[in-house]
Amino acid sequence: MKKVENINIRVATLKDYESLNLLYNELDEMHRSHHPEIFVDNLKDIRGIKDLEEILKNPNKNLFVATIDSEIVGFVECYISSTPNVPVFKKRKWVQLSLIIVKDEYRLLNIGTLLFEKVKEWAKENKIYEIELIAYSFNSKAISFYENKGFKEISKKMYLEIK
Repeated sequence: MKKVENINIRVATLKDYESLNLLYNELDEMHRSHHPEIFVDNLKDIRGIKDLEEILKNPNKNLFVATIDSEIVGFVECYISSTPNVPVFKKRKWVQLSLIIVKDEYRLLNIGTLLFEKVKEWAKENKIYEIELIAYSFNSKAISFYENKGFKEISKKMYLEIK
């Protein structure tokens, strides 16, 4: 494990595109390896710079990066969501936490926690007091991380492949 003194959390910029893509690729490969029936092969650089630009221009979306000595070592992607127009649901807004990823060699340095705290801060700035997320059941480390932050399970997504 690396020794770290300065961890900076900031909003991503277009200049971060290449570094972010490396981390997206790592995350995508993990998902594909566990669920090849759902995720496509050859995901390398599947997200274009226009995708990042769309996130950065949208006031309801955000992408925060964690840097150490200007190297991006992790990031979190999130957006504001609201209930569908279905009478059974109470009207509410929440921040949807899409993903948190930290480079392997920087895990256990509380970088994920710092990124998560930034999401909470952004939610409060937007007067939103709930955060939701989806975690794949194979990702026990992520599930444990989120449970340790106080998240509770509210549903299960299931699928059946019919042959």
